[in-house]
Amino acid sequence: MNNQRLACILLGAWLSGTLFMAAVAVGNFKIADRILLAPALPGAAKAIETLGAVDSRYLLRHQVGEINRTFFEYWGLAQLLLGLALFCLLLFGTSANKKTLGVSFAMFVIVLINQFGVMPSIVGLGRAVEFADATQFPSQRKQLSVMHTVYSSFESLKMLTGLGLAGLLVFAHSDRKRRGRRSADLDKIDDADYSRIDR
Repeated sequence: MNNQRLACILLGAWLSGTLFMAAVAVGNFKIADRILLAPALPGAAKAIETLGAVDSRYLLRHQVGEINRTFFEYWGLAQLLLGLALFCLLLFGTSANKKTLGVSFAMFVIVLINQFGVMPSIVGLGRAVEFADATQFPSQRKQLSVMHTVYSSFESLKMLTGLGLAGLLVFAHSDRKRRGRRSADLDKIDDADYSRIDR
């Protein structure tokens, strides 16, 4: 397997992981709501009845929040490793041009900003309001909403940048194949046997 294909595989894994994590984050909260509405086991129903619907919802959503925060913390670190590996592979293992390297590095920087600039605020604000009524801590809730929007915007930008990088890699691969065929055709002409021509 050549390094160009390996770079495409890394990029594909990165983008697929991003979509998967987005689906997991939303799905986890839906599971919590589903447990509250229709517990699958009698023991769960009894626990909800004992705690009360309100406290059970707080507890379940807190658990989901902690799970999601852990997932995104580790996924952020995994993204940094993927981004660094992809950039180094393109830089040292392929003949990628400056534009391709710049796009790859931009993806890495976006993840860096989200992981260390945005995510800590989301974690702190999320924990601060989880066990509070929806009418409490309005300023913190507003900040949390803004941070979620910023995080999602950066993730969307990273996805678009990644798709652009995929296009650059595919175009470079196709261009290299065309040049290879052209070079092979020229070699055939150069190696032609003209010994039978009467000079």
